[in-house]
Amino acid sequence: MARGIKTMRTRLKKIIKPSQQKKSPVKKSLKKTKTTSVKSPVKKTKSSTRKKSPSKTVKKTTVKTVPNKRATIKKKTSTRKVESKVGAKRTRPSKRTEAEKRKIKVLAKKKLKEIRANRPEFLEDKKYNEFLLSVVGEEGIEVAENISTEEISDVELAEGMDLKANIIRKYLYALYENGVVTYRRHRSKTGWYTYYWKLHPERIDMALNELAGKDISYYEGELRQERENQFFTCKNKEECGRVTFDNALETEFRCQKCEKKLEFTDNSEIIETLEKELARLKF
Repeated sequence: MARGIKTMRTRLKKIIKPSQQKKSPVKKSLKKTKTTSVKSPVKKTKSSTRKKSPSKTVKKTTVKTVPNKRATIKKKTSTRKVESKVGAKRTRPSKRTEAEKRKIKVLAKKKLKEIRANRPEFLEDKKYNEFLLSVVGEEGIEVAENISTEEISDVELAEGMDLKANIIRKYLYALYENGVVTYRRHRSKTGWYTYYWKLHPERIDMALNELAGKDISYYEGELRQERENQFFTCKNKEECGRVTFDNALETEFRCQKCEKKLEFTDNSEIIETLEKELARLKF
């Protein structure tokens, strides 16, 4: 029995082995096909990336080679600004020494003496003196006389007249506002600004004409009012003042302040004075 079983096994092995050998190449072929199918797309992707890489490098080089004009312009302007700031710091005005101040004072006094010796004729006219007195007063007339012939700085005026610079500038600004004086600004090498002033007599005439025109219009209005109205006053004329006919009629000819009776007043003298003043201004 044992022998019979062994023989059966050997036969079965012989039958099974050739079948297995036939099936094995099929499996290997399948494995090969699978590996080839998986590997093929990987190779394609590698080749595609290699081809695209040079195009990217070209783009980078083109961007670098193009010059940015705006950036260069901004850099130039910034350097100019820095240079201007540096120059401004270097040109700051230095303080005057005591020797320089004494020198300015001596020269200013000499200059003012020469100007006073050659005093112009227009300052002797009464209308010019009255105008200057109304603008700057007695002390300011001396300032106006010192700038009547030639340009002179406010520093020289202050040193020569022994007055503070603020007081001198106050008179000069008052004359400038009335259009009688002009000034010129000059910067020295040390950085100091000096203002030179000059009085113009022809501008005084213009200012007087303007004032006369204003006065004429004022006096004409007052004269018209005196001619067209009737005025009433009470006994306290100086304290209560005058009232027109319409206002007196509203209060039944009683004063609003003292409640006394209002009476008619003649204004012929006022009309005469106004007419004389207008004639003087016009002619």
